[in-house]
Amino acid sequence: MLEVNPKIIIGVWPLSGDFGPIPPSDYEKCIKKAIDLKIDTFDTAPNYGNGYSESALGLILDGQKNIKINTKFGSNPFGVKSFNIDDLEKSFYNSLKRLRVEKINYLFLHNPRTEVKDFTPIINLMQDFKSQNLLSDYGISIAKGFHYDGIEVFNGIQLDCNMLYLSDLKKYSSKKQKIFARSPLASGILSGKLNSDTKFHKTDYRSNWLKGSRLTSILSRLDVINKSLNGISLPSLARKFLFQNKNIDHVIFGVKKPSHVEDIIFDFKSPILEQDIIDKIKDLEKNNFYQTDNNGF
Repeated sequence: MLEVNPKIIIGVWPLSGDFGPIPPSDYEKCIKKAIDLKIDTFDTAPNYGNGYSESALGLILDGQKNIKINTKFGSNPFGVKSFNIDDLEKSFYNSLKRLRVEKINYLFLHNPRTEVKDFTPIINLMQDFKSQNLLSDYGISIAKGFHYDGIEVFNGIQLDCNMLYLSDLKKYSSKKQKIFARSPLASGILSGKLNSDTKFHKTDYRSNWLKGSRLTSILSRLDVINKSLNGISLPSLARKFLFQNKNIDHVIFGVKKPSHVEDIIFDFKSPILEQDIIDKIKDLEKNNFYQTDNNGF
């Protein structure tokens, strides 16, 4: 039996349609492939696909035992965002219904910024859910690059982390909370497929920002990585880099195809990166990949 690194979590946001159209059959194939390969934890949110992500995951899993689902509250379908306690409570129960489960594995407060001045009422709500055995644990999903005070009250932190962006990991990994690294391939930037001719479907949220000077700047960074690391497969490099980081407890890998799940397992089972490669990646990121602008990921 294949023993999968407990760091692996499958993120279903890319299957929601927010990264371009996805046939429902592909959603199901990805989930079943993950389960076949002994991956037992999935990450979603109410706003992914305007509720579709949770509903589809619930339909496919149908309350299947021994499967863990992490979700969030605060960002709701159709762009409605609220951190009001009554709205958060309603959102949580709606998630339970869509997911067809009686219990959530990990519940995250979803990317608050200045909306929340005091986390105490929200923590009390989460602890109440936990006391009712409606969830196993709770954390906060932080907005990239935003400064937070007082988040030590959460047991886990979900943050952006990849070869191009390590700032939030450096800031929060010294704390005692579990670290959930999301966007390991930087929204597909580290997939090895990005080039100057890349065009995204109009329904793909990346079409709003991954273009023009920003795309050019990012491609320059990728060029530096490829030249510095002798053309090692970019996505494999990105995945292994996070697998080997001892400050990261879990990595959330977004997938769109069953082959993506297979690639994750392949990289988990294959030889680890040598320390000099890891050190080189960290040095490149620290020095902004020798770029003079801050227009990267």
